[in-house]
Amino acid sequence: MKWSNVVPWSAAAFPNLTRTLAEGAGALALARSAASAPNPQVPTHTSPADRVDYLIGVLRLTQLFCASAAQRVSTGDIAGAYAELETAIAFAQILSRGGALISALVEVACDAQVYHRMRLIALQNNLPPEVAGRAINCLLESDNSAEPLADTFRQEYRVVPTMVKMSFDPRGPTLFGFDEKTANSERQARWSAHLFGKLLGISEERETADLADVYRCLVNLADEPYDVEHLQRFEDSVVPSVKPRGLIRLDDPVGYILAKLTVPGLTPIIVKYRRRTAELRATAVVLALRQYQQAEQHSPQTLQDLVPKYLSEVPVDPFDGKPLRYRVRTDGRWIVYSVGPNQLDENGEQPKGDPRKYTDLGDVIFCECEPDKERERLKIEATSK
Repeated sequence: MKWSNVVPWSAAAFPNLTRTLAEGAGALALARSAASAPNPQVPTHTSPADRVDYLIGVLRLTQLFCASAAQRVSTGDIAGAYAELETAIAFAQILSRGGALISALVEVACDAQVYHRMRLIALQNNLPPEVAGRAINCLLESDNSAEPLADTFRQEYRVVPTMVKMSFDPRGPTLFGFDEKTANSERQARWSAHLFGKLLGISEERETADLADVYRCLVNLADEPYDVEHLQRFEDSVVPSVKPRGLIRLDDPVGYILAKLTVPGLTPIIVKYRRRTAELRATAVVLALRQYQQAEQHSPQTLQDLVPKYLSEVPVDPFDGKPLRYRVRTDGRWIVYSVGPNQLDENGEQPKGDPRKYTDLGDVIFCECEPDKERERLKIEATSK
């Protein structure tokens, strides 16, 4: 699947993927039907195990849509390829309508695959104007209709009573145990919380109230414009460093342990959500840039040159609220970039790889050379195995 991003498709080059596509034709047809339905519904009250299996299936369907798009590009059907990718966006969006946090994360993962594919096709092919225009509209409409992350956190707050109950019953099933190592760490922490709770007489009501405060803070963080200092203050105030003996002196050691388990996994979700928005908007800009290049036979001086013919306005960077950045490198190739989770404009540089956490250095970049970078990355990955 990865090599099909940059290598021309053929059944000989990708025999396994070709067979998988043929076997998944029925599933893709059902997904297309679901994505075009007026009010598609998905199960939202399944058990955690069932939900994981269901969401894995959604990720695999997105991979099939991307593979189908690659296959269509090989036959010159650029319009069909983008239709598949637009359907993949619509299908993944079904999950986030009032669903659980894990559903929103799966949508983010699915969208990242699709946006990456959209850019690679645009950078390696000439797109018909009507195809590019439709894809840009699809991306911007998806941006406008995305469920706010704060709403997802509000939905997730419903599981707080379950989390508290599990902390008082450490023998029960794990919340985060998708692998044995994580499950064991959670069990140990829950046993510690259980023993501290018994020792200090902490009640389920107290735990529920304390975790409710954590989620209220998360909702506020997600509702407000992104601010790296707010994220840092939130983590420092909720889970400050405490030595093991210091736990006994805390007013609510059980709540601290639960927060210590959950908060480090929740703040990066705010970054992932904003990053997905940055990638969506940057992908629309890349498609518009390619349209400009095809028409004018050169790159624009600024992104404002794309307005209003190719874009109604320059999209805003979700990390700092300013227009996405653009510059032409010394080798003549352009880059579009976001300041990224640390909110520092580093002129489109990535000192230590693609940033994923708010503490990481570097900007989030989208480069005209993206296909070349993808080939190089895959070669390194192949030789390291």
